[in-house]
Amino acid sequence: MPIINAQDISKSYGSRQVLDGISLTIHAGQKIGLVGANGCGKTTLVRILAGVESTDGGKVVSRRQANIGYLAQIPDLDVERSALDNAVAGLKSWNAAYQNHLAATQAIEAGSGSMQQHLEAQAKAAADLEQAGGWSVSHRAEAMLGHLGVEQVHRLVGTMSGGEQRRVALARILVAEPALAILDEPTNHLDIEAIEWLENHLSESYTGALLLISHDRYLIDGVVDRVCELDGGNLYGYEGGYRGYLQGKAEREDR
Repeated sequence: MPIINAQDISKSYGSRQVLDGISLTIHAGQKIGLVGANGCGKTTLVRILAGVESTDGGKVVSRRQANIGYLAQIPDLDVERSALDNAVAGLKSWNAAYQNHLAATQAIEAGSGSMQQHLEAQAKAAADLEQAGGWSVSHRAEAMLGHLGVEQVHRLVGTMSGGEQRRVALARILVAEPALAILDEPTNHLDIEAIEWLENHLSESYTGALLLISHDRYLIDGVVDRVCELDGGNLYGYEGGYRGYLQGKAEREDR
């Protein structure tokens, strides 16, 4: 079942045609690598698919209520909150229940207002938390941050470097487990150990669909089952990983 369907997408910047009638359908569980020369329009395409940039022509239709996570080059995080708070922010139901539980607990500790109302609010928030995944969600988020090299999970994001913020943004997507994760160069600012963990997680644990921009051929080979190349405003698809892409491209050029 398609999660997202893009038909005849076109985009120009001035006289430069970046996307020329591109069509792409991503199905549930499908993992696609997006490759192409620097400046060919890969980021433009994924921004359109993620709904953060408009098209000049064509349309993008996503499955109703499908959760789509997008790792941008410059992530949009709450700089006044911690890395851990940002990592669980993508879990809207869980995060709302957690904040309600925290507010009720603080009110009980302060001894202000109606104690009975605070206790009832705390109990409801606890029940909502369990329904949304339980307290283990926070531990899972903390573990993912650690795997990606973010050790100080309670540090404010506003005090972090750009690379550290991208790691937090990546963790937020992985914790949320969206129906489709669109990752634009996720290995930037990651060390070798973190890259190896990410490859293993995306190939073995993550069950959603994936659209991955990366210059790391080994990551693409280990994760995706299809490669799309953006070249001259057109999109070409090849089955298999990076080696399948190289073989398919050579055959296309021979033809």
